[in-house]
Amino acid sequence: MRISTCELADFLDAEHAGDPIEIMGVNSIDRADQHELTFCVYDDPKWFERTSAEAVVSLSDLSFEPDATLIKIDDPQLGFIKIVDEFFRERPDSMEIHPSTVIGDDVEIGNRCEIGPHVHIRGDVTIGDRCIIKSGASIGGDGSGYVENENGRLVKQIYQGKVIIEDDVEIGANSVIDRGDFEETIVEQGTKIDDLVHLSHDTVVGKHTMINRGCSTSGTVTIGDHVTLNPHSAIAPHVEVGDRAEVGMNSTVLDNVEAGTTVVGSPAKVINSD
Repeated sequence: MRISTCELADFLDAEHAGDPIEIMGVNSIDRADQHELTFCVYDDPKWFERTSAEAVVSLSDLSFEPDATLIKIDDPQLGFIKIVDEFFRERPDSMEIHPSTVIGDDVEIGNRCEIGPHVHIRGDVTIGDRCIIKSGASIGGDGSGYVENENGRLVKQIYQGKVIIEDDVEIGANSVIDRGDFEETIVEQGTKIDDLVHLSHDTVVGKHTMINRGCSTSGTVTIGDHVTLNPHSAIAPHVEVGDRAEVGMNSTVLDNVEAGTTVVGSPAKVINSD
């Protein structure tokens, strides 16, 4: 791939400063060479002095003039990611499923999905387009619901519900998504699930939410759009987490979280709200 910095600036509707340069790849600020594009979110010359890159996606209001060609934009990291997605990221033209993966007869999978090694998908599961499911994930298995009978034995709850994974969802390695008991476990469009996450039966996760490593939900949890669950947080049964809320690392959420609030602790308490 070869593309000029002027074309990249036009693509972002950003300001171009300096001589046009032909870009052949992308890299971090420490590893980029003169033919690669990088980005910098800091208004500090030391970051530009440490790179060999001759083209940088930078803040639009830098207080100095570095010796580099700049693509100036308010959010350099976002601008850089947009460039990578459009010009430098390789995507499969068709579905890619590792031969070690096990897929049940009732599973439906959309277009251009990537499914890694040793993934297990069973039951009534629908997966949308352009989803990425990493190694060892399990989708559509039974939940862990039991009731003690009159003899003190644990009797298993029935699970005959579905799992619905919408378009552009990513599911990390060794993560588990249980099917609903009678209804659906749903992960909506664009949500990203990190490694070692467990979504229990009837959990509903909204659009473009980030669930970081080691998080877990109990049954019948509802998580809104653009929510962030930081690593190793846990959500109690029937709790609702509102849109754009954030749950801090290692937190235990026992009560509903209102939209736009940040909660931290065990039990989780509000520390910030819009």
